Amino acid sequence: MTTTSAVGPADHVAILNLYAAYNWAADDGDGDAWGACFTEDATFLINDALWRGSRAELLEKRRRPVPGAPRQHWNSSVVLTQLEPGVVEGRAQLVALDVIDGQPAIKMVGAYRDRVVRTPDGSWRFAQRHITSYYSEIDGELYRNRT
Repeated sequence: MTTTSAVGPADHVAILNLYAAYNWAADDGDGDAWGACFTEDATFLINDALWRGSRAELLEKRRRPVPGAPRQHWNSSVVLTQLEPGVVEGRAQLVALDVIDGQPAIKMVGAYRDRVVRTPDGSWRFAQRHITSYYSEIDGELYRNRT
């Protein structure tokens, strides 16, 4: 049986700031800042598509241009649970919007399930990020998943 506990206030805020830094980096197209949100050996999974490798390999995939209008990622219902010292499970809901001709358009609705770890320098990083997309029009393809 796994014992879990609440995340302390300072760590809770630091991890929420990691979620925000990830969103801002993705929305601003800042690949270096996006890559800095991950550990060196992180995994990144969107539905069934696994991106695994070094931070540099994840960053290279992220540096590919994202087509379309300016995008905004929004998270809500963030739940953080400490699994063991320095290891936290994070869950959050996500909505990604584009602004097209001055109008917001939902491009993705889904959820994050993360493993967040404290690094030797004391900062928090994603060791694993799993995105489940319930609805997505990103990259011009409609995708629905209810698993």
